[in-house]
Amino acid sequence: MTGHKLWSLVIGSTEKIVDIATQYSTASLANEPSFVLPTAFGVEGVLLFKYLDSNMFAVTTQSQEDLSTYTIMLVNSLTGSVVYQQQISNISPQHNFATVMAENFFAATY
Repeated sequence: MTGHKLWSLVIGSTEKIVDIATQYSTASLANEPSFVLPTAFGVEGVLLFKYLDSNMFAVTTQSQEDLSTYTIMLVNSLTGSVVYQQQISNISPQHNFATVMAENFFAATY
């Protein structure tokens, strides 16, 4: 059996990965099957789900040109597509930048 590279995540040449967050506290929990039922009906009968896509993870990068600038990307691990991206500037270097993902939220503190 051989492995094939399916996708790659491109970050800026002056960016450094400082954190990766998933919804799982350990790698073994990522292999546990999970069943998520819709919790509400949206406009025109569209189903809304309470939980984030279980295939999502977050990558936080820090600019090496401006250490007070961070970028957060929510990435689908199956397709490699960046679902959401936000750049946050003017973070004091005295503060720790931390992220967490769980069930239906993603949070960053700084």
